[in-house]
Amino acid sequence: WLLIIGIVVMVLGVGYFLKYPFDRNWNGPVGRVAMAYAGGAACLAIGEHFRRKGLAAFGLYLVGGGIAVLYFSGYAAFQVYHLIGQPTAFGLMVAVTALAGLLALAHDVMWLAVLGIIGGFLTPVILSTKQDNQIALMTYMTILNGGILWIAAFKRWGLLNGLGFAFTWLLFLVWYGAHYEPVKFIRTTVFLNIFFAIYAIVPFAYYFVPRDQSQRPGFAITFLNTLIAFGVSYAMIREY
Repeated sequence: WLLIIGIVVMVLGVGYFLKYPFDRNWNGPVGRVAMAYAGGAACLAIGEHFRRKGLAAFGLYLVGGGIAVLYFSGYAAFQVYHLIGQPTAFGLMVAVTALAGLLALAHDVMWLAVLGIIGGFLTPVILSTKQDNQIALMTYMTILNGGILWIAAFKRWGLLNGLGFAFTWLLFLVWYGAHYEPVKFIRTTVFLNIFFAIYAIVPFAYYFVPRDQSQRPGFAITFLNTLIAFGVSYAMIREY
């Protein structure tokens, strides 16, 4: 906990250090975003250096701080300063999410993957323009869940499955309440069943790769997944 507090204080310190010249207009928006990206990259590099020197915990927390800074940099570039368009910002945040997942597998650290999943699912929320773009949104969610399924085949990280499940259905239900209408029945049914299939498989994906199978997966996700998918399907079919 002291390490976590120290990293948070460090990230906040860097933020206030950067904010000081921002408030005095010592550099423009491009310079501010560039400095933020440079700070995130520096955290990644320094964290990797400390990890290789034997300070694994400290180094990996610095890497996590760097991932967080990169997410905030993309948000600032799009929402705060309007320097880049939505597709570019979207691509940058997807790249950061993929980086977090790869680092989590490479270093066998679940919390980097957790950070990537949270940032990945927050990306469409942060970059939302309040307009319905169902196919792009749900294709992105499918790709993100494919990554979770891939990680689940190698790691018994149940928290990732739970977070992916919760965020997927939360985003789907929020979209459904705001934008669904019967004319979208077919494509919504397709994506609904894709999400259902993924979380029917995820709890058991670990067993697709030969490993120690002494533990059994829980069935809570499977039960809730079926309940939600059936309920939404029933409501859609009745309305259609």
